Amino acid sequence: LVRKAVVNSLGTPPERLFKTFELKAFAGASLGQVHRAWDTQGNPLAVKIKYPGIRDTIRSDIDLVKGLVRVMPDQDIMVPALAEIELRLMEETDYGREARYMSFFRQNLKLSQVHIPSPSKDFCCENILSADFIKGPDLNQWLKSAPSQKDRDRVAKTINDIFLKGFYGLNCIHADPHPGNFIIGADLSVGLVDFGCVKEFDPLFAD
Repeated sequence: LVRKAVVNSLGTPPERLFKTFELKAFAGASLGQVHRAWDTQGNPLAVKIKYPGIRDTIRSDIDLVKGLVRVMPDQDIMVPALAEIELRLMEETDYGREARYMSFFRQNLKLSQVHIPSPSKDFCCENILSADFIKGPDLNQWLKSAPSQKDRDRVAKTINDIFLKGFYGLNCIHADPHPGNFIIGADLSVGLVDFGCVKEFDPLFAD
């Protein structure tokens, strides 16, 4: 299924596109899974592949829930909320959109302790997103290693800076604070990944 997804989206089997491609996923994504790969120059990549048919599944599930809430007394609140949820989930299935936001944050979120991967355009499309592989444990794994309070405070400050700089400096935030989206480096830098859920704000609102 993984090979078929790559062929259908990029036109070539993964073993011919990449120097090495691991068919077994090393991580899950909200609506897909992530595989390790190396391009023909030997650069490590993280390749996110969208689950086939996930957009139709989302629409079907949301329609089912809408039918259930229409008989509830709070339907006037719940139906618009479901429409918002559906819109956000559809945005998460658009890997082209995610690649654009990844590039935007990489170019504009100027924080020395934050590393943002660069999308690999030759291996990106609506259903597949390839980007630099950032090595290191995610936030939860790092916390299990019992870091000192000083190190915990430093990482916490960096994560806080990401949100403050995004909101007040860019009027745009990385809106998926899942621990797996923060990769902690040996130098206590933070690798920020997964830009499927991003929220933009009107400058007047931020002010």
